[in-house]
Amino acid sequence: MMKISTRLSLFIVCLLFLSISGISFISYKQSSNAIQTKIELYSEQIMNQVSQNLQLDLKHLENTMEDISSSEDIQDGLANYNAKPETQYVVDNKVRKILTHQVVLMPYIKSANIAIDSNTILGLGADYLEKSKYTSIVDMAKNNFTFNYSLINDPTGTPLISISKRFKSAINGAVLGTIVLTLAEEHIADIYRQIDIGKSADIFIMDEKGLIISSRDGAKIPVNQLLNEATLTEAVISHNEASKTTFTSALKGIDSLIAFSPIENSNWFVVASIPQAYLDAELNASAKTSIWLGLICLIVSAAIAYLISLSISSPSKKILYAMNEAKIGNLNIQLNERKKDEMGQIAASFNEMMINIRLLVKQATISTQCIIEQSQVMDLASGQMRETTGQFVTIISQITQGAIEQAEEASHSAASMNDLSEKMDLVGVNVETVSANVEKSKQISENTLDIVRVLNEKTITVNIASQRIVQDIQDFNEDMKHVKNVVEVISDIATQTNILSINASIEAARAGSAGKGFAVVAHEVKRLAEQSKKASVSINQMISQIQHKSELTVNSAIAASVIIEDQRKAVQATDESFQTISTEMNHISGYIRNVNQTVKEILAVKVRTLEAIEVIASVAEQTAATTEEASASTQEQLHSANELASLSQELGQTANRLSEAIFKFKID
Repeated sequence: MMKISTRLSLFIVCLLFLSISGISFISYKQSSNAIQTKIELYSEQIMNQVSQNLQLDLKHLENTMEDISSSEDIQDGLANYNAKPETQYVVDNKVRKILTHQVVLMPYIKSANIAIDSNTILGLGADYLEKSKYTSIVDMAKNNFTFNYSLINDPTGTPLISISKRFKSAINGAVLGTIVLTLAEEHIADIYRQIDIGKSADIFIMDEKGLIISSRDGAKIPVNQLLNEATLTEAVISHNEASKTTFTSALKGIDSLIAFSPIENSNWFVVASIPQAYLDAELNASAKTSIWLGLICLIVSAAIAYLISLSISSPSKKILYAMNEAKIGNLNIQLNERKKDEMGQIAASFNEMMINIRLLVKQATISTQCIIEQSQVMDLASGQMRETTGQFVTIISQITQGAIEQAEEASHSAASMNDLSEKMDLVGVNVETVSANVEKSKQISENTLDIVRVLNEKTITVNIASQRIVQDIQDFNEDMKHVKNVVEVISDIATQTNILSINASIEAARAGSAGKGFAVVAHEVKRLAEQSKKASVSINQMISQIQHKSELTVNSAIAASVIIEDQRKAVQATDESFQTISTEMNHISGYIRNVNQTVKEILAVKVRTLEAIEVIASVAEQTAATTEEASASTQEQLHSANELASLSQELGQTANRLSEAIFKFKID
């Protein structure tokens, strides 16, 4: 069977393992959620910032186009463009000059033109694009007077972004033409190219149909191509309508966090894709670190648990060894436990119990020795009584024979009566001696009864003391239960404090830099709460083990009470035996008194016989009858003496058995 210390250590280790695992799992989930929330918020803010930067850049281009289209030279020149052929040349030069002045500081502008119609295109880089593409750009702007964005490729296949707007005359409202700017897609990509949102993260711009307008990594996400993941495009549109700018989706077969922001006054979206594996990398590393720290804490806790269980099991082993020694009869055992805890109190109670039992055994030993000695005296007295009674029987026989022969030998009657007188005197003395010995035996029996009664009272006292010990330990267990309840309340308070500290940490995180100090305080409160909870769990476990030990001690004390009760019953049986012996001694004393009375009567007969020696013949028959009666009484006396001898032998055997039982205990 597994030892208590091993079970205690395993229980503490398992409890710590479950606690550490639970706390680590909860911490991991909370950290994961917190990190995910912060990353989503961070990504959302970055995308909003990128969107604003793009909007500012595009707004700058739109303002430039507004300045060009509202220029007085442009307005007047285009209004009179078809008046004279020489006017066209002048207007063309003015348009080139104005466009050059406006875009000279914008090297990313590939072309800047004003299309009067599909066949008349003025400005810079008119031949940069194919005429058909200019025609498509102009046609897109025919039906509105807003800015129109589109994506085209130059003759080399390089993607360009075109911005076009149809404008009117400020004087008469007539349509003057369409201003068209084309800029390199790389310029748009440069705005967000240096933004670092994580390894393997992608940033690109797409329209509402999933067409890639710009991409930081053209090899991975090609420009001017539809996004393969149609569900991603639909998710962006649906989340934009719900005003939710972050979600999780797959891009290129990789689970990623998608963050986007719409670009104002366009159908474009700037989208960031961050692989979920990258987001989880640091969290997984933190989880591994937590696991290692948890294992280290578990090993240290296991060592501490082993030391604690050892401090509990060592005194228990000493007590168990002492009880086993006491069980085999060694009452000289003594526990040297100097600690003042519950085990020390149990050891002190055990030592006191051993002292009381040793005193009880010593008293029983003395009483048993007295019984043995008195039984020997009784045996000797009964032997003497049998011998005397045998002599008395012989004398009676002689008297009977003398009475028979008295008639024939009258001459010898005087001498015979003298002999009879002397022997009758001896019989009287012997009867008185037997009577005195019987009285002594009776007194010894009564003294032995008193000793047995004292022994019975001591046994009852020991039983009451044992019951009091059991009650005290049970009261102690009740007190420990109250302490355990208090510790559980402390553990609950620590748990609530831990939850409050977590809530405070969340609020501090929401407060940003202003809540850093409060976050530190919340962290310390959380740490103290966790320490309080661990301490309360450890105290609770120790209390449970102490209660278990106390219950074992109670069971042992109850078993000792049963043994003491058996001893009390044995003493009570001894008391009943001595009561029987005392009763029989009273009977023997009565018999002796009868014999003594008979002897006195015989002596009286002797006197009368001496006085009436002359009439011996006449009273010979009476003498014979008297001697027969004396013989019968003597036979009864002999029978009583035999019974006394038998009782004394039984008393000696009982005392020897009691002595053998007591000698099993070592008290010196």
